[in-house]
Amino acid sequence: MTGADQVKPSTKTLFMLLAMLTLGIALGASGAILLRGRPPGPPKSRGGDGGFVAHMEQTIQPTDATQRTAIRPLLEATDQRNRQEVDRSRGAMRANLDSMLVELSPLLQPGQRDRLTELIQRLDRPEGPPGGPPGGRRPPP
Repeated sequence: MTGADQVKPSTKTLFMLLAMLTLGIALGASGAILLRGRPPGPPKSRGGDGGFVAHMEQTIQPTDATQRTAIRPLLEATDQRNRQEVDRSRGAMRANLDSMLVELSPLLQPGQRDRLTELIQRLDRPEGPPGGPPGGRRPPP
């Protein structure tokens, strides 16, 4: 088969594959959270015990208050950058899911469309995922 004989996938086909992959990831993550009752990894609560900074301090185990004081600003800055990246990614994923829904809608039966719409809305519901912070997002520091 020559290069001219090969069929190149269209942009629409690639987009649909990407959208299906995104949906699969979202459904898998949602299913895991719902089945386990909490997201994987360290606790995500803000402040007090259990946040990113506390988890990192527990892992590092600073030798004294001076070392803890020195590393805390670096941990807090990393935490803030990570939160911004997660929020940016959530926005991009929501846009991808909305685009997918628009493209899939003509191909789905009403019940299928309703279930998919409901699932997408649950992923972005105000109370957030089980075990996560209210609103699904942490408040700004």
